[in-house]
Amino acid sequence: MHLEGAGPSLHWVRPETLDALPDPAQEQIHILSPFDPLIIQRKRLRLFFDYEYRFEAYVPKHERICGYFVCPVLLGDRIIAALDLKTDRARQQLLVQRWKWIGRGASRAHQQQVEAALHKFEQFQLCRSESERSPFGDERASVAQRSGYGMRRSSVESRWNWRPSQNGG
Repeated sequence: MHLEGAGPSLHWVRPETLDALPDPAQEQIHILSPFDPLIIQRKRLRLFFDYEYRFEAYVPKHERICGYFVCPVLLGDRIIAALDLKTDRARQQLLVQRWKWIGRGASRAHQQQVEAALHKFEQFQLCRSESERSPFGDERASVAQRSGYGMRRSSVESRWNWRPSQNGG
């Protein structure tokens, strides 16, 4: 398989894998760790997704662009958001420190998909089953409410209304 811009390196894929590609209408969403092999391989990440990732945990706070522990959000074949997440294990909560849209990711449908992924991600991080409830109420609402970066509750149009923060997040 040849990828434009990949240079002389070869990329191999089994034909049955290409035949099994999911329907684009059924795009899957994934919150990726900064240590995911897809993210660690920066050159390949840029080649496949046209996305520049920078791990900012060791960058001084005032120089960070996206945050301390940024998790890119992959929807289908596009990186649509970058989330700076923190797990507060004592309070059993996933905190969204910063939410930054990437490219054309800021649609209402994408917002709902990311929120659903955050709900599942929080359950995974806190080792909760689908039936377990957070001691602090609805898990999906609790994840979104803790953003602190421009998130406002909207009971009319949608569950949450995301607005860019003053710091660009």
